[in-house]
Amino acid sequence: IKVLNEITSILPDVGERQKPSDIVTRGMEILEEVTDADRGTFYVCDEKEKTLNSLYSKNVKDPISQHFGRGLSGNVAKTAEIHNTIDAYEDVRFDSSIDLITGYKTKSILTVPIIDATGIVVSVIQLLNKKDWNPFNQIDIDSARICGTICSCLINNAIVNGRLSQMTKKTTNFFQMIPDLLK
Repeated sequence: IKVLNEITSILPDVGERQKPSDIVTRGMEILEEVTDADRGTFYVCDEKEKTLNSLYSKNVKDPISQHFGRGLSGNVAKTAEIHNTIDAYEDVRFDSSIDLITGYKTKSILTVPIIDATGIVVSVIQLLNKKDWNPFNQIDIDSARICGTICSCLINNAIVNGRLSQMTKKTTNFFQMIPDLLK
């Protein structure tokens, strides 16, 4: 129950506006804490381009972009299967390029697809190096799925609300112009 309370603290209060990047940062920081992961990455899937793009990646300066099917995150985006790898370097799907760039050494890695109501993978969560050196467990997997789903839904809501707001402004401007057009 403590884990669930921590994760649901991501949810906004009434009247609270949140930027998608703030939602993901807060969600991933909480997820890293409750799963005891050293770091994590939250990817958003671009189905049209068949790429993943990080919205959050702890201690990585530039956003990470990955093609579907490449690396563990790209493989998960393509197959929608959870990967729980005890030793990343023994998994042929692991892409060590970020480790080479950052100097970080990935050992254990949990990669979880986040699937929306239409059945497509909309985001992927990766958690790296459980601090107690044990493998990630089912509670970690479930926590990642819940947190990722909450973040993905809140991001989608923010995008939809932004589009509705733009449409409302355009519609209002149009109707305000009608009296001038009729003259």
